Amino acid sequence: MFVAQIEFKRIQTFLFSSSRLHDMVAANALLAKTIRYDLVVAAIAIEKAILPDKTLLCGNDSDALAELGILSRDGGHFYALFSSCSNAKRFIAEARTILINNLAGLTVHTRIFNEACGADDVPFETMTLPSLTPLTLFKKCEQSNIGVAEQKSKRTQDLEKKIKISQQTALKNNYYKQLTTYKKAPDEDQNIEATQEDTQANEDRIVADFASAISTDFVSQGYTLPTSFDKLVDDDYLAVISADGNNMGQRFIAHRNKKEETQSGTFSDKQRIAEAFFGSAREQLKSAVKQGIIATFKHLPLKSTMPFQVLMLGGDDLLLVCQAKYAFELVKHIDSYLSSTPIADNKPLTMSFGVCIASHNLPFYRLHYAAEKLNASAKVKARGTPDTEVQPSCVDWQIVTQAWLDNPINARKQQQIKVTKINDSTETLLLSQKPYLLGEHKEFNDIMSLAAQFLPASHQDATLPLGDPTAAEEAQHHIMSRAHVYQLMHTLPLGWRQTELLINKMIARDKQHAELKVTDDNDSASPAPNTLCALFQALAKVDSNKAGYAFYPLQGASNYYTTKLGDVLELVSLQYLSREKEVS
Repeated sequence: MFVAQIEFKRIQTFLFSSSRLHDMVAANALLAKTIRYDLVVAAIAIEKAILPDKTLLCGNDSDALAELGILSRDGGHFYALFSSCSNAKRFIAEARTILINNLAGLTVHTRIFNEACGADDVPFETMTLPSLTPLTLFKKCEQSNIGVAEQKSKRTQDLEKKIKISQQTALKNNYYKQLTTYKKAPDEDQNIEATQEDTQANEDRIVADFASAISTDFVSQGYTLPTSFDKLVDDDYLAVISADGNNMGQRFIAHRNKKEETQSGTFSDKQRIAEAFFGSAREQLKSAVKQGIIATFKHLPLKSTMPFQVLMLGGDDLLLVCQAKYAFELVKHIDSYLSSTPIADNKPLTMSFGVCIASHNLPFYRLHYAAEKLNASAKVKARGTPDTEVQPSCVDWQIVTQAWLDNPINARKQQQIKVTKINDSTETLLLSQKPYLLGEHKEFNDIMSLAAQFLPASHQDATLPLGDPTAAEEAQHHIMSRAHVYQLMHTLPLGWRQTELLINKMIARDKQHAELKVTDDNDSASPAPNTLCALFQALAKVDSNKAGYAFYPLQGASNYYTTKLGDVLELVSLQYLSREKEVS
């Protein structure tokens, strides 16, 4: 038996070559359909007279596909098993044609090797899929500004007139149209022929990736797919969430070594072990993302525009965008669902999340870059957690309100570490404790809870997914004004003495005005709940702080002070970003 192997490189470059949300979603759908469906059909057709049902080809039954010779088709890898070397060469030739037509510009590595001999001594052949060179005499694609314009586009809702586009863009538009034109259930006055046509149109669609599948699920229920970042964020900021599985390589090696087939099995046997392990992680992540989205956006009104979009989900990697105020609730829900179900090694999948929040007018490649840097920072925290069999999930984030963003970790070192001189000594302030561990009874839950309490009553409902109407009834007591929040944020870098002094002044003022609360029902007085004193005492308890409300000294370090208050206030300020845009 011979194995045809294809490795796909620079996938993210292909997906995000255009900065338009429409093109990113379409590129992901086209890429998945090409690799997970078209190549599978081409490989099976070479040795099988009859193709299996489309449901099997679009599904995720790795064992059934392995019986048909498809050993892997996810994670940027494609392995197909053939009875002869000539059939394998024929497949590589057909695959080249398919890839040139659909994924021009992508780089792939191919090789064919005998399963019995292994692949160690067989070199790869690099194949760059050609595309028309954008010479100055050629008109550029007017939609993506990438590639040569070869044909006119069809008029769409977001295009007032026809424009000249490249063949690649035309393919992307075709797959995007499939996601947005789901035929809903017929009305009573709709004729039978129209109903049959709609049903057939739905059945003929090929949805080969999770990002497209969840989009079509929401579209089929009556929601609208956002065609641009501007429509997705509405009056909010944009959150770019990048996530990656923790320690998956070492976990797979440990899992593989426990299998008997590892030593004596064929390449196909070993590949099945790998596919079973990573496939289970992939399915758990898909399920967790879907359940997390449903839980976070359960109050989304029908026929409204979806405030989120999954851009990429492959293996244990995830990239999605959403409105900023829902980002951390979504991360918490995804992690909660992941922690409740184990994967193939009987341990839950844990992930590191990087969340970059900024204006959607900033270049997307910078937001994506920052989210990945924050993801890497969270991984460092997860790896450094002692005495854990499985590295815990972790989250790091950055909120950017300026017109540009640099490396978020370098920016944190410059902005969140302050050295002040007191008499003849110096004091170092660490204004942030990011990243934070996720999960039940973890530190991120504590600061999220505190952030919700620090919000004024008019905003406490915003911390719940899409304004749960019950929250407005429960949040009746004014806690801290917006001015207090920003005053505290600007005082933190001045030092722990100034911060503690301000907090004590705020508490004293709050006690003067809120010791007694007159109820609306009668003139009797009752103690006011949720005072500032109680909030800052809760903060001190979270920080295990016995010296003051905000800062506390680091153990084993002289004249070093740190606090979680800055991170809490940053989460609180997130609720005001959209209000600033509304006023403007």
